[in-house]
Amino acid sequence: MPCQDAKVITDIIAIDPGLASGCAHVHIDGQGALLVVSTAELAPRATGAWTRQAIRLASYPDTTAVVVERFTITPKTAQNTQAPWSLEVIGQTRLIVWEEIGPERELILQNIADSKAAFTNDRLRRYGLWHKGGAGHAVEALRHAALFIQNNRMLPPVGG
Repeated sequence: MPCQDAKVITDIIAIDPGLASGCAHVHIDGQGALLVVSTAELAPRATGAWTRQAIRLASYPDTTAVVVERFTITPKTAQNTQAPWSLEVIGQTRLIVWEEIGPERELILQNIADSKAAFTNDRLRRYGLWHKGGAGHAVEALRHAALFIQNNRMLPPVGG
């Protein structure tokens, strides 16, 4: 069953897939506060291991949403050398979710344009959703976590 009932979500695991993937695990506590549990920028194989561990560390698999940036194949895809990596990370994430949570669980795919439009860097920082260092991929994963939280009306009353 897709994890759509926002009232029971306690953990969001978000991935910005690619040759260097951004990873973020955000926990929502009982008072609705957001806590960054873990962020990383990893190669594809390490991204899979990180995802499996993040699901296992989440409060409950049944209350965990796994969000991944949607990757759309276009005529320009062949020109992008990182294109197969994004697809492979999405596929490996789907398999890990099936193995760790259940085959009925679907990934939540989000568009990069939606996450960037909804959450500027300043807005992410105001919510305490930030990763220092790296190439920005972990920040993109946090942006996707924030978009999921906003879309499901779970944002705390801060951050503007």
